[in-house]
Amino acid sequence: MTLLARKANRFYFFIAGLLTAGWAWLAINSLLHAHHAIDICLFKRFIGIPCPSCGTTSAILLLLHGSWQGAFANNLLAYPALLGMVVLPLWIVIDIAKKRATLYKAYTQFEQQCRTHPVLLLIILTPIAANWLWHLYKLN
Repeated sequence: MTLLARKANRFYFFIAGLLTAGWAWLAINSLLHAHHAIDICLFKRFIGIPCPSCGTTSAILLLLHGSWQGAFANNLLAYPALLGMVVLPLWIVIDIAKKRATLYKAYTQFEQQCRTHPVLLLIILTPIAANWLWHLYKLN
């Protein structure tokens, strides 16, 4: 196995692990949501204000129950997060079935583009910052 193949395999296992943890977290929260709110945000616990992703779990659960407005009010990051949680497993399965590494190649190309064109990071981080400011505004 080549070095590239080993790196790709580690990448796929890592992403699959993150996706599994994400879906498990959603399942746990879905089952316990009616009884207990699970708040594990260390940023919020220590700093006292919500982090940019606070409310994403609740917002994804609202999306899964068809409440687009509720999700919008909770956290806009739920939309791309849920999209990734649906698309990435399918992409991984297709790559495995076709014995290709298109997801890994797309990731490495994107990473390289971000290194050579830092403005891409600004384009990505600006909506996240705006979302965070919106969260902070809603606190007042």
